[in-house]
Amino acid sequence: MAAGAIGTDTGGSIRIPSALNGLVGFKPTARRVPLDGVLPLSFTLDSAGPIAKTVADCALLDQVLAAEVNGVPAPAQLRGRRFAVPKTVFQNDLSPAVADAFTAALGRLSAAGATIVDLPMAEFAQAAAVNPRGALTSAEAYWWHRQWIKDGADKYDPRVIVRIRPGETITAASYIELIKLREQFIRTINAAAAGYDAMLMPTAPETAPTIAEAGKDDETYTRLNLRMLRNPAIVNLFDGCALSVPCHVPGTAPVGMMIAGTQNTDRKILAIGLAVEKVVWKLRG
Repeated sequence: MAAGAIGTDTGGSIRIPSALNGLVGFKPTARRVPLDGVLPLSFTLDSAGPIAKTVADCALLDQVLAAEVNGVPAPAQLRGRRFAVPKTVFQNDLSPAVADAFTAALGRLSAAGATIVDLPMAEFAQAAAVNPRGALTSAEAYWWHRQWIKDGADKYDPRVIVRIRPGETITAASYIELIKLREQFIRTINAAAAGYDAMLMPTAPETAPTIAEAGKDDETYTRLNLRMLRNPAIVNLFDGCALSVPCHVPGTAPVGMMIAGTQNTDRKILAIGLAVEKVVWKLRG
């Protein structure tokens, strides 16, 4: 319906819809694209970026959004590239469709000359303690919404306000603790990712649920929502950038492969994505 679109991503809202719909989505480093005029959710984790049909289109939109003076990056050479594939968290409880598509995509990248290194990268297990139940987002969202909630809480979607409300009880000391924990987490992941050109992981652990399943009840909705957010939200937490590129067999439910890097490696990730896409998706069929 469109050549491209602009989205915001605090925990995956560019990459998740891209993965579930067979599209490409790029979440840049948070400060790469100015957020002037954007309604904030979490000013620490928010970023804005493109959704499009191809990595090339996303790279072009990124050039405009970020006022990039160096033009669109050229595709990287895959031969000799080293990709880390973290096992911890990112590959827990994958649906068979996602696991199969991701494994097959890794095989095609290896055949194209890339070095695929499966690693525990247990550092990612810290994410749950760094941002327990989205506390950082809740605190910052409540700060922005506090007056609106005070004067018109009944106007909020119950599934939205229930995730903002916990921020009301977070103390200044607890909030600062979250910020400091995140700073350490960023340093830890930067060190773990050093020596690799990018990290590869499934964007979401399963394919899109049906409307009937997602709307069954609040408990089911919350479970599915948190499950879809699990993988992409960690990238926001370590202040990284990431592409989601389709990697499923055409004609089957869409699956996304996430190509992630540490902060300010956006052009490198886009260049790698241009090459990865041709191997795991564009040449299929």
